[in-house]
Amino acid sequence: MAVSLAINVQPCRWIRRLPDQLEPESHESAVDRLIDAAWLERMAAWLSATGRRLWERRRSLGPVVLPVPIVSVWRRLRPAPINPRTGSSVELNAARRLVPRRAHVATAAVVLLILVFGYLADCVFEIPTDGGVSGDATGSGVLVQAADGSELATRGTPRGEKLTADEIPQVLKTAIVAIEDRRFFSHGALDPHGMARAIFRDVLRGRGKEGASTLTQQLARLTLLSPDRTLKRKVQEAMIALWLEHHLSKQEILGRYLNAAYFGAGAYGVDAAAQRYFGKSARDLTLPEAAMMAGLVRAPSQLAPHRNLEAAQTRATLVLRAMVETGVASQADADAARAHPATLKVLPETPSGSGYAVDVAAGDIKALVGNAAVDVTASTTIVPAMQELAERVIDRYLEGEGVRKNIGQAALVALGPDGAILAMVGGRDYDDSGFNRATMAKRQVGSLFKLFVYLTALRQGATPDTTVVDQPVEIGDWQPHNFEKGYRGAIPLHLAFAHSLNTVAAQLGQKVGIPTVIKTAHELGVTSDLPNVPSLALGTAGISLMEMTRAYATVASDQDSVEPFLVRRIASGDKVLFNRPQQYAGDTEPDAAKLAMRELLSDVVREGTGRAAQLAVPTGGKTGTTQDFRDAWFIGSGPDITVGVWTGNDDNSPMNGVTGGDVPAKIWHDFVADAEKILGARRTAAAKKSVVAVPAAASKTAPAPIVEAAAETKDADRDKTGAITGDADVTDTASFDIDGRPIRLQGVAPVTGRPVRSLARYLRRREVVCTPAAGATYRCTVDGDDLATTILTNGGSPATDDAPADLLAAQQGAQAARRGIWRRRR
Repeated sequence: MAVSLAINVQPCRWIRRLPDQLEPESHESAVDRLIDAAWLERMAAWLSATGRRLWERRRSLGPVVLPVPIVSVWRRLRPAPINPRTGSSVELNAARRLVPRRAHVATAAVVLLILVFGYLADCVFEIPTDGGVSGDATGSGVLVQAADGSELATRGTPRGEKLTADEIPQVLKTAIVAIEDRRFFSHGALDPHGMARAIFRDVLRGRGKEGASTLTQQLARLTLLSPDRTLKRKVQEAMIALWLEHHLSKQEILGRYLNAAYFGAGAYGVDAAAQRYFGKSARDLTLPEAAMMAGLVRAPSQLAPHRNLEAAQTRATLVLRAMVETGVASQADADAARAHPATLKVLPETPSGSGYAVDVAAGDIKALVGNAAVDVTASTTIVPAMQELAERVIDRYLEGEGVRKNIGQAALVALGPDGAILAMVGGRDYDDSGFNRATMAKRQVGSLFKLFVYLTALRQGATPDTTVVDQPVEIGDWQPHNFEKGYRGAIPLHLAFAHSLNTVAAQLGQKVGIPTVIKTAHELGVTSDLPNVPSLALGTAGISLMEMTRAYATVASDQDSVEPFLVRRIASGDKVLFNRPQQYAGDTEPDAAKLAMRELLSDVVREGTGRAAQLAVPTGGKTGTTQDFRDAWFIGSGPDITVGVWTGNDDNSPMNGVTGGDVPAKIWHDFVADAEKILGARRTAAAKKSVVAVPAAASKTAPAPIVEAAAETKDADRDKTGAITGDADVTDTASFDIDGRPIRLQGVAPVTGRPVRSLARYLRRREVVCTPAAGATYRCTVDGDDLATTILTNGGSPATDDAPADLLAAQQGAQAARRGIWRRRR
């Protein structure tokens, strides 16, 4: 039977790419590598040519398969004797019997030799050029930080640094050798002693599978081969190991192995693992940390300490014992390491609360810098205390009133004046559902949409006092009705907005034109599709919470548009990849329509549907409720923040009578009340870190806070009678009348213009209590809060040169945060 053997000769691409894949540290042996590659190619070609020649020789011999006729050569060297009786050779018959046997043996030997060389050549040619199990070279790890620099989470696959053999600490190298390959420095690429031991234990003692791969073989498998347990892969592994041992030193092999090994939790390489588990470079690993790291390479997924810390510590104990047995660690050091095991600094990959914000940040990072092939650190705008507060408040209401009122989900977004996302909650449980209801869900917004209708009307000449008529309305086949039955007839525009009268909004929408209302919504940041239908005036379109919160934040600010953002800075080591510039409001005064709209929003909280959101600080907002109570909203602004809240159910089932002025307004109130305190504390801390000079317009001489404060207190103690209480008629930021009696605020410089209008709105229908202070000035309170402190904290006016220390500190906080009048001053 004819048997053919064909060996395809092709360029050994893997040989030329092998040095690049193994990342040699120098190019001094480049010529040697090229010579080796050429030699291997010639060897493969010789094997192929020899096989073809032997096969052709075999075919020419006929039925006797004898590439080299050994019997014929023997007969030529030694002539056979002649039998005198028969006249024939004595050994002829024996030779005839022996020739076929010897020929077959020789043929079998040659064929076996050809098969062995052919198999080896085949193994060489089929070594993959893109194998290996190490991390994707195009991936990267992302560390997401909060605004204060604390870690929120990690995303992607950490890469870490590729450390040289000298940079890797000796304690880690000795730990790896002790537990993985004790004879690493004494054997070659292969370890016959280890293979014999493994065979003895696997076969003779039946102890299961025990590997006998050296660290060099493991490096070959990690960098070029697949993890399949096949004979071909083991042969290829041995051949590459021989090549590595010939070209690299033991220290270089060990260093490259540690840079390629997988340590669990997505960390490839010892530096990435050290940063992932211990928050430090691998250069700084201690003995307990090195022992834990060395123990992970055998089973990284099962032993990863962020999942199974007990198993990782048990494995580290075995590593320490092996180090003592091999003499690379003393018993005392091992005992100390066991008594004080490694302390983890593990960042959650899927944080339960901030996971929604981290997901948004990950998308923004990709959009800003693309798929960077380096580890990056992204600084976000999330304030940890506010994030925890938002999660806590939502959880409390969902577990309380939410159960009784069938509220399955809630979402919250908090924006700073510049659009910074300070807190974000996309649902009640990130682990249960990663769907972000703050950014991805588009629900009907109900009366929230009236913001755009009324603002358009104000732009076209209406005022808060313009009279409108609450009456039955019929637009085509559509007949809108108010939430509360009945009609109020003629009513001022601001009251119609405060009580969210649907008939008035429908009439205004028709008067100003729905296309114009759509244009206003888009200008304020709404990107969702808005249908040109009359019912749009009542919020029948689906819009996300983020879009609506952005629109309300734009109205509350002096800017043409507020763009929400989460990522402030992206860096890779010392290299800055992205840095968002600071944004300041323009120098132009806001248009009258915006100012009037803020007044309408304040009326909603003061006397309308949003009374549950009232705070001691100036606030304004709007409620929204959709048909059958399927969605309930409240979005409003305080002095430092705009917050949007949504409640509802994912399956769009109705809630039990929940309106925007109910649970959403309560969530908003509880969150903003504490959030303002958190922001105030941050401003105070920022003011202490920076010295901000008082402008010349506010002070001609440097104040002496301590002495002045003492004098003020002394004067106040002399006159504690004569308190004045009542409604205030504002003249400027430092002067107003109460029942005809002029009041001059202590420590506040008089300013006119827009700050006066804001102060008048704040004090309208509020009781002001003023107590005499130093000289002819007063310290006044509104709802228990000091009025002068409120004005200076919000940047409504500069402080005078004789202002007490507490008022100067309030001004410094406003300057540091660039609020109010300080927003335009550099």
